[in-house]
Order: sequence, then structure tokens, then C-alpha cells
Amino acid sequence: MIVKKKERLMSIDPSINNLGMAIWDMTTKKLLLWKLVHPKTDMRKNEYEKALSMSDQLREWSKIYVVNHTVLEVPEHWAVGGFEARETGSIAKLCFVCGLIYSMQYSMETCELVSPRGWKGQMPKEVMANRLQDEYWAKYQIDMNGTATDKKLNENVADAIGIGHYKLFGSV
Repeated sequence: MIVKKKERLMSIDPSINNLGMAIWDMTTKKLLLWKLVHPKTDMRKNEYEKALSMSDQLREWSKIYVVNHTVLEVPEHWAVGGFEARETGSIAKLCFVCGLIYSMQYSMETCELVSPRGWKGQMPKEVMANRLQDEYWAKYQIDMNGTATDKKLNENVADAIGIGHYKLFGSV
């Protein structure tokens, strides 16, 4: 008997405080799990411990779902809109988060990096969340804790779903 290897994809919308994550079955192109990942550490602690906590959680989920492919959104330079993010150090912190997540590639078959412009163009997070709301939320009105909910998708989670959708279907 030949057992086919599962092809699983984790799509990630990184953030320095809460990141969106989605896990897909690449063969059936079905969304298996979505989650807003929060640091499991005191939020007053430094950003390095928060980043490590979120990265560790992604590694745990990837083991549970036997993930072998990742697609990770990485920041890009913004001319005008990113001035405040650059000046406050947010971009550097986000790059650190992305670096920790990128290091997961050593346990993966593939790790693809994509810029926001590369998968969604200039579409804002709110618009992306609204676009994906009907397609995914109608099918997944039970949250990942098994609780029925009518809440909208969190924008970071919606972006993680959008990144995976883009990878699997070629557009959003």
C-alpha cells in the first residue's frame, strides 16, 4: 500500500503583537485551521521574548498539522506611509519576527516569501477581510475553539487566509 504524503501549507501574516496564521491542505485546497497567535508572555516584556513566543507557537502548530510548506509575508519599504513605522522601530521589530519565522524553513520543504504588494496589491487589510468574509467565514462560523460565533474575521487572520488563498489559487 502506498501512503501519499500530506501536503500542508502554513500561511502567515506576521505582526509584532498578534499574528495571523492559517493552515491548508494543499491537495484539496481546504482551510484546516486559522488562528490569531498572541505572545504567551507578559506583553510588557521585550519584543524579542514576544516574537520568540509566537514563533514557538507556529512551530507547535506546524508539528500538529504536519506542515511542510510555508508562505510568509515580509515587510517592504513604504515611501510616505511607512515613515512613522520606520521612525518608531516597528519595521525593525517586524523584521525580527519574520526572521524567527523564516528559520522554520529548515524543517520545511519550501518557504516562500511574499510582499503585501506581491499578493494583494494596494488593497487595505479591511477590504481584504471583507472580500474573504463571505467565502471563508460562511463556511467556518465555528471558531477554532468549537464555539459558534458571528464575529468578523480578525484582519491579521484574514490576511493570513488571503496569503494562503493567493498561493493556492493564484489570486484573491
